[in-house]
Amino acid sequence: MTSKGLAIMAGALVVLGVPAFWLYTKDRAGWAADRDPLSGEPALPALADLRPGDLAALELRDRDGSVRIEKKDASWVLPDKGGYPARTDRVTELVRGLQTMRVMERGTSRPDKFDRVGLVAPDDGGEESVLVRVLGADDRAIGEVLLGNRAFDRSEDAVWIRRVGEDQTLLASGAPPRETSAADWFEKSLLKIPSQRVRSVAVEFAEPDAGYSLVRDDPSGFGFTFAPLPEGRELVEEWRYTAVARAVAALNSEDVESGDLETLEGERVHVHYETYDGLAVDLDAVRLPGATDVAPGPVWATLAVGSCERFGGALPQGQPFPDATAVDAERADLAARTGGWRFRLPAAVGANLFAQRESLLKPLPVEQPPPAPTEESDGPRDDESAPAVGADGSTEDRGDAAVGSDGDGTSGG
Repeated sequence: MTSKGLAIMAGALVVLGVPAFWLYTKDRAGWAADRDPLSGEPALPALADLRPGDLAALELRDRDGSVRIEKKDASWVLPDKGGYPARTDRVTELVRGLQTMRVMERGTSRPDKFDRVGLVAPDDGGEESVLVRVLGADDRAIGEVLLGNRAFDRSEDAVWIRRVGEDQTLLASGAPPRETSAADWFEKSLLKIPSQRVRSVAVEFAEPDAGYSLVRDDPSGFGFTFAPLPEGRELVEEWRYTAVARAVAALNSEDVESGDLETLEGERVHVHYETYDGLAVDLDAVRLPGATDVAPGPVWATLAVGSCERFGGALPQGQPFPDATAVDAERADLAARTGGWRFRLPAAVGANLFAQRESLLKPLPVEQPPPAPTEESDGPRDDESAPAVGADGSTEDRGDAAVGSDGDGTSGG
């Protein structure tokens, strides 16, 4: 191509490029203009400078219920659960989540459209919203916000919110916890004692013959000796009768309230655990009557911790048992978390605790009754003829022919 041709082509490219560049810069300017000026701003400015000492309580409420969490000294408690400790990690997650929420964009400000993003207040009949209140001294409201529907199509943590007292809805990032049940705010785990540490379990019922014990003399073994085992009886599968020993490995509660078991009426069981390393736990439980005979009622339990003889040895994996200092710390922690409260246990755990001795034994074989004697018939069998009776009263089998009085096979006359 000649120099003249190259010059003409370069000029054409310049002419075509100028409009394209102008359109590009125009679109970029339009994008910037379309960006919400609130984008990136704190969703709750009132909490931006919140200090830990400013906090006194937190409240969450929806159409189904509410929960209040109060600060007591350096910890958080649930006043509606007898002052039971709340999960500090969950409280921290909630406060930080509220503080770090950022505006993504504005939504509707028309109250008649609040239901589309789940921001009708619970007091106004809202079915999706959760009201979160951050309170200071004397229950002074520091910040109040309604959490609405999640917007997963925008972001994994996007949620629609509305500040209390305002009509403007906002799409914000950083959705905080929103559970309104107290069960989601306390530590459900009561015991975490690996069953390998358990040396013995004694189960006692009101009926003397209903209880039993499990003992493991060798810490390197896994099995337990069941006693008393009646002569001639066999145990069911091992997992059935060792379930009560394994229960302490992960004993959780579904609810908690202050008090003991004295005021509760129902079936009772006492379970005493001892570990190789010197920890003793006494569990008392009451199973309340159920609505029907088939479905038992809930099980409430209390726990008490103490000491027992310490044995040597190691866990089956070769790891040593916790030393005395660690066990003392464990004992103190258990006492602080369980003393003065009663706990509702899961139904499956209750079923294991209330399994009495007979239910852990294989059923006795059912003895089959001897066959009933058959009655002997005085008459002839169906395939036989009745013997003929002679004139002198004797009988004689003459076959199928009737025997007459003259003995010739014909009737006389």
